[in-house]
Amino acid sequence: MTGDWEYKLHQIEKGTLSRKDFMAGISKVTTNIIDQTKNFDETKVDTNTTDIISPTDDKPMLETFRAYRSQSNDLVIYKTIGNRKLAPNEVQELLNNRSIGPLDGFRSKAGRPFSAILKLDEENKVKFDFGTPSEEGEDSVDISQFAVMSECPLAQKKLCDHDSGKIYATPNAYQCEYYGKGKCAFRVSRTLLSRSIPEDQFLKLVNEGKTDLLDKFRSKRTKRFFSAHLTLKDNGQIGFEFAPKKPKEEKKTAASKTKSKTKTKSK
Repeated sequence: MTGDWEYKLHQIEKGTLSRKDFMAGISKVTTNIIDQTKNFDETKVDTNTTDIISPTDDKPMLETFRAYRSQSNDLVIYKTIGNRKLAPNEVQELLNNRSIGPLDGFRSKAGRPFSAILKLDEENKVKFDFGTPSEEGEDSVDISQFAVMSECPLAQKKLCDHDSGKIYATPNAYQCEYYGKGKCAFRVSRTLLSRSIPEDQFLKLVNEGKTDLLDKFRSKRTKRFFSAHLTLKDNGQIGFEFAPKKPKEEKKTAASKTKSKTKTKSK
């Protein structure tokens, strides 16, 4: 197509083709591309049969370019939801249990990461679920519906007035069942400074006192990205531990040696 356009531009240069006729051809090609895009029908494109069984007809689902579809075409699960690509096993779990999560790695239209549960509604449409808040507010969600992650470190350290407590993985945070009740204040957001905290790293935090070195934290003040370990302090609060930097003296010494070698060579 571009070769044909170059040829026609040479014709315009030679005066054998008018600009008006050339632009009419451009307009026709553009209109055809837009019409094909608007009227694109995935059901008419080659599909692959998957191992994912649809609950609507108990048959393997078909994989198209953008989605998994039941053979009856009554159920469609798009591969990418909230800028996060679903794995086939996640799709199957969603269909089996009609919900999955909380899952990390979603991103809003503004590019901000978030976590959520995916659920199938009565019409088999996929919806985000951020928990069911009570009348008292978002922090009073019934967290017993979520998975238990660990024992509460505040209770283990005798830093609250409860002998024990369970940490639940809610869509928005890792939170003690007694959070906001009495002296317990243990709650770690699933997203800290624009960085999702995976479940395996949270478990390292409460069990070992420190996560691996995590990247892509973003400073609220400078807007710059940085890497750090999350740490669990003795008082039960969460802190940052940065990777050690080389002392300035070592840098100066290294720089002096480099200059010295350069002078010696020049002599």
